Amino acid sequence: MLVTSTLPSKPQSSHLSIVHHYEEEGTDAFKKLNGMFSIAIWDRPKRRAVLVRDRPGIKPLCDAFTPDGLAFAFEIKAVLDDGAHHVDVGQGRRRW
Repeated sequence: MLVTSTLPSKPQSSHLSIVHHYEEEGTDAFKKLNGMFSIAIWDRPKRRAVLVRDRPGIKPLCDAFTPDGLAFAFEIKAVLDDGAHHVDVGQGRRRW
């Protein structure tokens, strides 16, 4: 689990609700989201980063591999400042 078992059955905030749905449905949970969003979740049991953005791409999500590993941010400048030479701005679906 990503969150301890003390997670309420009806989370009060959207970020807890998103984590809860991800725990239950995996990445299929994101297909049900509408609106503008960019989300980053570290899935500790699977040892992977899950980065998701809205389908139209209104909310940016930039990622790149740097000498230190994966860098991601919601602004391209932050990723470039981390030493990235090529930044993906979320045009495709990638797995790490």
